[in-house]
Amino acid sequence: MRDFLYRFLVAAMLTTISQVADAASGKFVPSMKQIATLERNIVLPEGAGHLRDYARFYAGLVLDGKQVIFVLLRSDLSKRGMEVVDADHLPVVFDGGCSVVHAVYEIESGSFKKIGCNGVA
Repeated sequence: MRDFLYRFLVAAMLTTISQVADAASGKFVPSMKQIATLERNIVLPEGAGHLRDYARFYAGLVLDGKQVIFVLLRSDLSKRGMEVVDADHLPVVFDGGCSVVHAVYEIESGSFKKIGCNGVA
């Protein structure tokens, strides 16, 4: 699973999310309960703001047989709040430091498999 997740995250940085989503075995719409649990448990990386300071985008994918929620947080947008989107419509941002935070949350284990700030161009 770790190897697959690593390949997924590298692919996400090098290609569009829609190409990565096509490689996943399926998509699903995360429930409000799943997102609320995720938001209660998220610990943002050092240098990131508070969760309320971000526009929050969530998309559900099935990777390696497990449901995961791909998370994209952006503080560089004027809008705030939460939006559930299809994986094909997640914003793609290649820099921005901690104004852009990305994470992968595995529903079954209730844990984050990856969380970090974007790089800086």
